[in-house]
Amino acid sequence: CDKATERDGPKMIPPPRAELFKYTSAAAAKLILGNRSVRYAAPSTMNDPNDCQLDLDWGFTEEEVQIAAIQRFIEVVNSEVRPPFVRWTPFTLVLEMLRLSRKANPLTDEQLGKKIAPALTEGWANMKAVQPAFNENLRTAWLSRMRLFCVSEVPDQPLMWTHYADQHKGVVLRFVFPDDVDNVLRVAQPVIYRDAPPVLATLDEFIEIHFLGRPFSEQVIWERLFRTKSSDFSYEREWRVILPADDPNDPYYFL
Repeated sequence: CDKATERDGPKMIPPPRAELFKYTSAAAAKLILGNRSVRYAAPSTMNDPNDCQLDLDWGFTEEEVQIAAIQRFIEVVNSEVRPPFVRWTPFTLVLEMLRLSRKANPLTDEQLGKKIAPALTEGWANMKAVQPAFNENLRTAWLSRMRLFCVSEVPDQPLMWTHYADQHKGVVLRFVFPDDVDNVLRVAQPVIYRDAPPVLATLDEFIEIHFLGRPFSEQVIWERLFRTKSSDFSYEREWRVILPADDPNDPYYFL
């Protein structure tokens, strides 16, 4: 163990940028400076209805997943080598058994595809059936409990001055990161701007989850839910700190 580390304590997280900026009204700035705290807001208060507040859907149609899954199924069972399974699941075990016995199976690829098609149809129906409960759980477990503090990379964006700084009558607060001062902004992460709304999984991700046993990533869902905004807002160049609230019933949290 490094003696200097033992003496000085754990090292601070490196800052994400040299500085970050908060657009706000003059009245709010006085409160922030006077109280030496900032307000974290609930996702439900965001100004973009597609920001954290929409139900996540699958990023593909039933027809698209049918075609891709049948193709992948045939590729796997016809493979001479074991596919790079991430883990064994009931489905990947069945795939491996079918692959090992493929030469003894007289069915053509077309017949194999027709045999798996009904299972895919049933699977799609089950996915759509559980989707509302999944989204409700996201709202209960994550959206209602998390609070966001939003800042920007730039201090001089005219639209930001209009929307967030009281029609150009407010202020921009500059946050810096002295080497000897810890700050929660050190864990800020950039917003990802996309043309399409975030999804539960893309088609490629879905195929990997089922055919390779790749775990369904909560971290990916988290990032899509809390760090994705429409490309229309890309001028904001936003960063976010996301923290759990003490009281999930209070839309604001001060730190």
